[in-house]
Amino acid sequence: MNINIRDYIKNNFKDKKPSFGYLCFADYLINKGVKTVLTTNFDLLIERAVRKIDENYDLINVSE
Repeated sequence: MNINIRDYIKNNFKDKKPSFGYLCFADYLINKGVKTVLTTNFDLLIERAVRKIDENYDLINVSE
């Protein structure tokens, strides 16, 4: 079976909601004015958490 790990992770996390930990991290980013976060995450849970707290926060996703 030849499966792309990135696609596998994205497909398994596409309907997930950010946990309390992600929301705390997002709150920290917003309150500290952090504009750049480098991560090895393939999921979009950090982005979703930030958007849940502040839809207008200046956030760029470059993982696509």
